[in-house]
Amino acid sequence: FLGSNISYMFSGAYLLRRFRFRKRFFRLGVWISLAGLVSTVFHSVQALGSYALAQSLCYVDHAVAFSALLYFLDTCGFPSKRVS
Repeated sequence: FLGSNISYMFSGAYLLRRFRFRKRFFRLGVWISLAGLVSTVFHSVQALGSYALAQSLCYVDHAVAFSALLYFLDTCGFPSKRVS
């Protein structure tokens, strides 16, 4: 799980660099980076830390990931097969 969070970091960093002056996409980069960071902390604690803390961080992880998803859908819309 920890290795899969690298994609969050790369995607967030790309959006932060590429869309520095376009606020909506820059904010999307912030949300994706934050989701990756929280997920990394959660999975690290899950693997090495206490059960009670991991259980609490699970809710934080899901909340941030779901918020990032909602912001993505608001910014980019639903994915479709059509490419324009």
